[in-house]
Amino acid sequence: MKKIKNFLLLASMSVAMCGGQAMAADYPARPVSLVIGFGAGGPTDVIGRYVAQQLGDKLGQAVVVENRPGANGLIALQYVKKAKPDGYTLLLASSGSLAIEPMYRKSIDYNVFKDFTIIAPVAQYPYVMAVNAQSSVKSIPDLVAAGKAAKQPLTFGSAGMGADNHLAGEWFAKRMGVPLLHVPYSGGDAALVNGMLSGGIDMALISGAVALPQVQVGKLRAIGVGTKERVSFLPEVPTVIEATGQADFLIGPWNGIVGPAGMDPAIAGKIETAVQEILKTEKSQKTLLGHGQYPFLGSGQDFSNYIKAQQDHWAEVIKSSELEKLD
Repeated sequence: MKKIKNFLLLASMSVAMCGGQAMAADYPARPVSLVIGFGAGGPTDVIGRYVAQQLGDKLGQAVVVENRPGANGLIALQYVKKAKPDGYTLLLASSGSLAIEPMYRKSIDYNVFKDFTIIAPVAQYPYVMAVNAQSSVKSIPDLVAAGKAAKQPLTFGSAGMGADNHLAGEWFAKRMGVPLLHVPYSGGDAALVNGMLSGGIDMALISGAVALPQVQVGKLRAIGVGTKERVSFLPEVPTVIEATGQADFLIGPWNGIVGPAGMDPAIAGKIETAVQEILKTEKSQKTLLGHGQYPFLGSGQDFSNYIKAQQDHWAEVIKSSELEKLD
């Protein structure tokens, strides 16, 4: 009897494995939806559309971008969380929703590692610390000195409470011992550019793709970049690490593809492999760099480990910066 039970168990496992392999071989049999939690034209959307087109070519079915903006990416995340885990609804998730929101909100109704299938990282892009080109601030030391000398705190803008550039700005202020007043904006980097040009804010951390054209026409001045080494599109601008002496001062968003929990590992693996192959091409490297971004290479497990490390990092930033958590 025991031998029969073992045989039946092995047989059922074999059938399940063969069934999963067959599903992966047939996937995708129809168009796939790639949900993006931000509006059209922003840095996440631009790269998402490029990856969707390349992924569609790889998989032999259209990958259609579906924008569901709002709440720092949480609307899109909740939508995908509830989707059927069949591989036909994916999310290009951001660092905000994967690493910051879970640490910054008192109550949150999702667990990144239990409610989602972590598939593959996609892109990283450094923030550029920028000021109005007419400002007397010409460097990060100038900004720190001006902030410490000012009777009223200098202001910095962000894409909203809990956004990457909000917490990065608070981290900078705390580390440098300079009072900075946070001013949240809606409308992304474009709104922050307008805020700096109109004098509404003194400084903002924005994507390289948005900063570069404004720097080139003399409207904004870049005073730092959030990378380990200087970037090729702004080679004369020092890193924030150079300017502050803070060796861990890496500031910039990242994103990657996730799906609902419970996806067939073979299907998730097929998507992971395709994304990795796409990002390794010279075309992808040039395309991403043209938008101030870099391929984020790694496996699904690498991405999962990175998300956990980033959650720990931002939890420490929130604690050390004495920020009150959001409800």
